[in-house]
Amino acid sequence: MNTEERQLAEMLHRVTPEPPHRVTGSLPVGEDSQLITIRLPSDRHAELRGWCTEHEFTMAAVVRGLVERFLEQQGRSEARG
Repeated sequence: MNTEERQLAEMLHRVTPEPPHRVTGSLPVGEDSQLITIRLPSDRHAELRGWCTEHEFTMAAVVRGLVERFLEQQGRSEARG
């Protein structure tokens, strides 16, 4: 696992501390969560699925973690500006 993969896995464990097989049900359907649909090129989807399988994460957990990290970084950038 390279440095970037290790950082992503560590960040995902912080965002979704539950065992990976339970992550999909960790956000309730309804008022406290919203569903989004994204499209990925087939090769990227396969690559993401492979990474998730290898590291025992759901694709939803990875995407949630990446969005969380992105929004945190944007908040830090705006605070500086």
